[in-house]
Amino acid sequence: MAFDKVGLIEILQNAKDPESSANRILARWVESPASIRPLILEDYTRLFLTRDGSPLKKAKVDHPGESLRMERLYRKRNALGIAQKSLTLFAYGQRIFWNTNASKTMMACWIMTNLIEKNGSTAQPHAEYGSLGVIQLDGGIDHILIDEAQDTNPPQWQVILSLADDFFRPDKAHRTLFVVGDAKQSIYSFQGAKPEDFATLRDHFSLLSTKPGQTWRDVNLSISFRSTPRSSDLWIKSLRIIPFSVKSWRPILSSISPTVRITREASPCGPWF
Repeated sequence: MAFDKVGLIEILQNAKDPESSANRILARWVESPASIRPLILEDYTRLFLTRDGSPLKKAKVDHPGESLRMERLYRKRNALGIAQKSLTLFAYGQRIFWNTNASKTMMACWIMTNLIEKNGSTAQPHAEYGSLGVIQLDGGIDHILIDEAQDTNPPQWQVILSLADDFFRPDKAHRTLFVVGDAKQSIYSFQGAKPEDFATLRDHFSLLSTKPGQTWRDVNLSISFRSTPRSSDLWIKSLRIIPFSVKSWRPILSSISPTVRITREASPCGPWF
């Protein structure tokens, strides 16, 4: 939307103080060609908007239409600036990503995430030949043990699923899958881990094992060997006394007492304190 040049000239002609700073900026804006106006746009914008782009309670130039136009222009310029900066960051990030991967490949130096991704790709099934990674490892893996399963993320589960795919056959009954986890202790959601995947895949493996007549056992560990009744009771009472504002603590408190049982007899060293 073009600015109202005629209306702004009329404001200048009727101004009580033509030499005021606001009127001088307005006069310069009206008189300047289009190629010069971008150079004085910031000063002109201040006649209608604050520095954060909000309309002035009382514009220095009384022209509602121009005030609205400048507000819209400010938003578009701000969005364009964000887009330009984002594009610059993306270009830098892309270059860093490429250079880092090239260096890792050249030096054969991969972090755990890279190894999981590469193993996941080799474990993907081929239409004709099956899973390359599984074929190469077949016969070399008879037992899979997964600890802290609640913090296993989808790419890691994909590797496990591919490796265990050949476990559940009548002629492979000697192969075992052992999974340990506690959904309440999940702390790696920032890496994509989902505690609900633990329960979903437990049911998945249970179904796979029972079809060929193999045995699947769900074992609930209700005894804690990490503490004593006195320390556990003190911890639970402290949590109930402290006024937590986080709502997620409430279901945890209600589920601790009935599911955790502390035993002294399990320790061969006698009392722990």
